[in-house]
Amino acid sequence: MKRENNALDKTLLFATLTLLVVGLLMVYSASAIVADQRYGTQAFFLFKQFIWAIGGLLAMHIFSRLDSAYLQKYSRLLFLVTVILLILVLFLGRSVGGARRWLRFGVFGFQPSELAKLATIIFLADYFDRKRSRLDNFVRGLLVPFVFVGIVCFLVLLEPDFGTAFFIALTSMVMFFLAGVKLRFLLGPVFLGLSLGSVFIIRAPYRLARLLSFVNGIFDLEKASYQTKEALYALGSGGLNGVGLGRGTLKLLYLPEAHTDFIFPILGEELGLLGTLGVIILFLLILWRGWKIALEIENFFDHLLASGITFFVFLQALINIGVSCGCLPTKGLPLPFISFGGSSLLCHLASIGILLHISREKKGAIWQRRLPLTR
Repeated sequence: MKRENNALDKTLLFATLTLLVVGLLMVYSASAIVADQRYGTQAFFLFKQFIWAIGGLLAMHIFSRLDSAYLQKYSRLLFLVTVILLILVLFLGRSVGGARRWLRFGVFGFQPSELAKLATIIFLADYFDRKRSRLDNFVRGLLVPFVFVGIVCFLVLLEPDFGTAFFIALTSMVMFFLAGVKLRFLLGPVFLGLSLGSVFIIRAPYRLARLLSFVNGIFDLEKASYQTKEALYALGSGGLNGVGLGRGTLKLLYLPEAHTDFIFPILGEELGLLGTLGVIILFLLILWRGWKIALEIENFFDHLLASGITFFVFLQALINIGVSCGCLPTKGLPLPFISFGGSSLLCHLASIGILLHISREKKGAIWQRRLPLTR
């Protein structure tokens, strides 16, 4: 394909790198005390996150220069490898808190479920591009991707990781919708997924307790979960400008694992409303630029891939912030580019690299000429 625009999307790159820098600062601020108590050095988590950031930036650079045709060519192999890793982690993974989610490589651990998010998007973009003529037939065209997505979600549920399984299902439904699948074909799988999800919630008392705590907390903060209350206290105490970077108090063992899934409240306490709004604006910039890139690309695979990655990053940020603000039930999804977690950081930066490459290939508005919008 002849390139008409060889420049990377500078706005997208700026937003990503700014979030990465903010993330490194907040990981250090939120984890220093815990790291010093557990490992004798305040920089323990910062060092690990920095190493993953270097690896992620390298992956972003590689994927920004890698023709997306290679991703499409090897999408099924990547998906197969991901499924194998999800099976291996159930038997060989490190158990933490009763869950097996990490494969250990020396001092570093990798979560196959994070790779599953990106691999599923690439697989679905390839499948819908190859089977466009069959998307109006459920059995011949849609049964296969529904089954494969179901397999991935089931394996993730076995770890167990309900939040990630739900997120993969959600982003997959977005991919089905963007590919032009008729809504009536989505109703059955969505109902089945919600029914199975309800069973998993009811069978796990702690999940049911979280859900009931969320419902009660909407009307009575005192009945909200401990993490939600502490998160709201942190956000509220920050005021407009925050108490200052590193000066927050809620991270001092009041908010468990504040450097991971609940890092946003610490950011709000230390950087205030202005800091949280700044982060939200940066994620909105990624949504804007990613969607613009998707609409301006001619190739249908690239269009779906760009759309899927854009919503993958933005929806995860939206859910994490929603949980931190008490608007959604407590669920363990990291804040992209900011929360501590090497697997998440690596996969998100690689995803942005793919999006940056697609931004170089813009050749006409697909939404006007090729995207099947009739449902």
